[in-house]
Amino acid sequence: MTDLSVYSSIGVRSAAEELFRRFEKQTGDRLAVTWGTAPMLVARIEAGARADVLILSRAGIDTLRKQ
Repeated sequence: MTDLSVYSSIGVRSAAEELFRRFEKQTGDRLAVTWGTAPMLVARIEAGARADVLILSRAGIDTLRKQ
């Protein structure tokens, strides 16, 4: 069993929660999900935080890619 850190924008929460539950059930892995706005999550990453999975808006991904 693996613990995976996920940062996800709140815009997809209603759809993602069910997918996350299915993933955990099928794999036995646990997801530690941090929900927030894309700018808030980008700021966390810029400050040094790390996640195994990022689910962000295109603008959030583009901001990180430029760095």
